[in-house]
Amino acid sequence: MAVFVSDTYTDTPAVLIQNHTGETGATWTTHPVVHAVNGEISGANRARGNNGQGCYYSSGIPGSAEYDVEADFYVATGFTFGKSDLVGRLSTTADTAYWIDFNDAGSWELLKSVAGVYTGLGTYAGSISPGSTYAPKLQVYNAAKKFFLAGVERISSTDNAVTAAGRAAIFLKPES
Repeated sequence: MAVFVSDTYTDTPAVLIQNHTGETGATWTTHPVVHAVNGEISGANRARGNNGQGCYYSSGIPGSAEYDVEADFYVATGFTFGKSDLVGRLSTTADTAYWIDFNDAGSWELLKSVAGVYTGLGTYAGSISPGSTYAPKLQVYNAAKKFFLAGVERISSTDNAVTAAGRAAIFLKPES
């Protein structure tokens, strides 16, 4: 499968995500419906939340509705302060997509949103630790939605409510 988005978030600190250009298919647009607030590049070349929650979709267009969304997540202080989500098949005009979230209950969750209505599709009770990096992956293949962590499948769902290719995206929430 061809890579249609790649971004190392290397840029000047405090550059807003929507003003940053990554390596491949990675100019970022603030989603108009899903928490459209600014995020920025950190001094350590990481995307992070700024003044509220923000969802950013990539300019890269997937070749089909079957693709992976993956990233390295660095946990600075803990999940109750800042967080990042992976998003696949995101509509550019509505709150409709598949999401991988590390929720406030302390577990990873596979979610779908359809017109702003969120439904949990499965959870994995893995923990995270400050100062650590994690590599979650969301796989959106036909009617198989899967979450992988450290290369191991942790959640699987046959839900196929969101069938359009949409865009790959990131969701950022700042540290408190």
